Amino acid sequence: MMIEGIIYRATNTINGEVYIGATTQKLSERKKDHINKINKEYGHKFHKALGEYGCENFVWEEIDTATNLNELALKESDYIEKYDSFNNGYNSDRGGGFKKIIYQFNLTGELITTFKSLAEASKSADIPVSSISKACTGDRNTCDGYYWNYTATFNIKEDKRRNKVEQYSLENEYLNSFDSILEASKITGVNNSSIAKCRRGERNKAGNFIWKLSD
Repeated sequence: MMIEGIIYRATNTINGEVYIGATTQKLSERKKDHINKINKEYGHKFHKALGEYGCENFVWEEIDTATNLNELALKESDYIEKYDSFNNGYNSDRGGGFKKIIYQFNLTGELITTFKSLAEASKSADIPVSSISKACTGDRNTCDGYYWNYTATFNIKEDKRRNKVEQYSLENEYLNSFDSILEASKITGVNNSSIAKCRRGERNKAGNFIWKLSD
């Protein structure tokens, strides 16, 4: 079995907090990279912790392997959740910052496009990296009117209650309700991404209508 990459853990021996990482390098090389970035990227909370507590107070260990990059990315997210290193550790997001292949789907589950990384997807779609990451890991159902995933195929599990939207006139008169953003878009012809932004409160109207989250 060919190993494409590893999952590693760096544990602070003083407070027990951890950082989970994924790399295609040797652990010794990746460790050296982190240490070299202590002063260059001091805003990163893991590098800040290395500088604050001292590198000698961290234990580094390989905890898993992967045979391809997507498996590596998925395992990275799983371990970050397992050790709660996003909320109570040193990971800056739930995906850990590793470059993952990102797949974008429309609301019917049809693959639209592929991105080489979260950063590329974020720049192209003008959506925060953290929002796409949460959609990929299942923390939220959709993002900006699309499904996002780390694999090329997935099963849509739509929470219809969460996705119901109501349509109002610009005078705030109730017009209609829909079971999903996709249904609203198909019937009214209004862009589903625009409706999604209204429902989240990011814009006031779309297609000359007001859109609200249904109770």
